[in-house]
Amino acid sequence: MAIRRGRGVAAINYPTGMNLGGDPTQALVHSTPTGNFMVTLSSVDLGQGMKQIMAQICAMICFMPWPRSTLESVTMK
Repeated sequence: MAIRRGRGVAAINYPTGMNLGGDPTQALVHSTPTGNFMVTLSSVDLGQGMKQIMAQICAMICFMPWPRSTLESVTMK
């Protein structure tokens, strides 16, 4: 059997609110006038390096060095 290697992003449905079925989340990627990218998340930062990893994933998808992408979450405001 061949070993397949790749990258992926997993999403979970974590019931934290009052709707008992899980809270919907989304991620939006915006380009800035300086040529950088900002990832805006509607999820709660659970730690474990999520901010770093999401910025790196955005950079990988947009074919740019990862320091040019930043992350903003609803819990950071």
